[in-house]
Amino acid sequence: MYGRFLILAALLPFAAAALELAVTPGRETAVWKIGEPVQFRIAVTEKEQPLAGKKVSYSIQANDSDVVRGEFVSGEKPEVITFPMKKAGFVLLRAESRPEAGGKPVVAFGGAAVEPEAIRATTRVPDDFDRFWEEARAEVAAVPMKVTRTLFDDTNPASQIFDVQIDCAGGAPVSGYLSVPRDKSRKYSIRLSYDGAGVRSAYPPRPAGASDAIVFNVNAHGLPNGRSEEFYRQQSANELADYAMRGWAERDRTYFRGMYQRLMRAHEYVKSLPEWDGKNLIVSGGSQGGAQALVAAALDPDVTVMISWVTALCDLTGSLHGRTSGWPRPPVSEPGVAENSAYYDVANFATRVRPDTACLMMVGFIDQICVPTSVYSAYNNLQVKEKMMVHDIVGGHRLSPEGAVAIGRFISSHMKK
Repeated sequence: MYGRFLILAALLPFAAAALELAVTPGRETAVWKIGEPVQFRIAVTEKEQPLAGKKVSYSIQANDSDVVRGEFVSGEKPEVITFPMKKAGFVLLRAESRPEAGGKPVVAFGGAAVEPEAIRATTRVPDDFDRFWEEARAEVAAVPMKVTRTLFDDTNPASQIFDVQIDCAGGAPVSGYLSVPRDKSRKYSIRLSYDGAGVRSAYPPRPAGASDAIVFNVNAHGLPNGRSEEFYRQQSANELADYAMRGWAERDRTYFRGMYQRLMRAHEYVKSLPEWDGKNLIVSGGSQGGAQALVAAALDPDVTVMISWVTALCDLTGSLHGRTSGWPRPPVSEPGVAENSAYYDVANFATRVRPDTACLMMVGFIDQICVPTSVYSAYNNLQVKEKMMVHDIVGGHRLSPEGAVAIGRFISSHMKK
């Protein structure tokens, strides 16, 4: 098994106002070894020229815990800040300055990694983890796979798009938009795309039905697609209000159990399509969708490529060990929640991904929603022959354009003929 990482960018000013701050890691890679002093440069400029005499305050977090605060007055050269990191993890520096008295503060962030490949998950796989999910799969199998497939877009000469609902266990159907090539003289790869947090319709594949793959964009909640914005606002305010925090005190009633069951049924359905080539099954998503993609790769041995960026639901017990848990940060200090969270933690699912599955993940060094320590806890649990971590050094909770290019290349290089 071997791992690789890709660097995206190393410098970004974080304000377009007259006063600007930029935090730059002291190395292009922004990666240090344990015991080396992590270094940042903080530059204060105005109209792209160095600005001296400005008061700048900063705070440094190591593995998501505040450890250092300081301040300085800017000079003609960037201020150099060093921080000794004695264990594996990530460092986040936040700098702030005010243009004038009463003006809004200008803020910039910088991130650095210290031997991230040595980060270990704080969660552990329960002894009955596999049995628990086989029982969940049996519940899905007990529901007949009734499919409603309605033509949604017939304007593309290469493919058709369908609005699909499939009966499922877990309280909601599978729902999504399916693109199927028209040419039946050949077979195609399958690409399943999973949705991030929030309440919305699935997205129709664009352009309207690519001709080189079967594409299924899956709604996270099994909701009807294509409804009004008001419909989804009402769902978010009522039936799905605070869905991500539901049921953690009762292992079998956690909201994500039903979501993960819908993954099982979605895969069962697309693999039944006669257009599938039987060789290439690609799953992808970001944040909550990235969690679903990795879970899908763990639950379905036919997955050949797994793509997950700024992955949610990782290392959910991190807050019990001095670092921030991954989104949605369930209340693990409450009775039973830490134990129950282990059944849904993506870091545990990572241990079940088949060795021949090619895996690419992406982490944002300044992501404060799915913090990089949590994402790496899952990545380091992948026991696969080939994996790659994309480092978005200046990125927060996003998929960067460079990351999208890396994903396209990774998929192309792992297509089976």
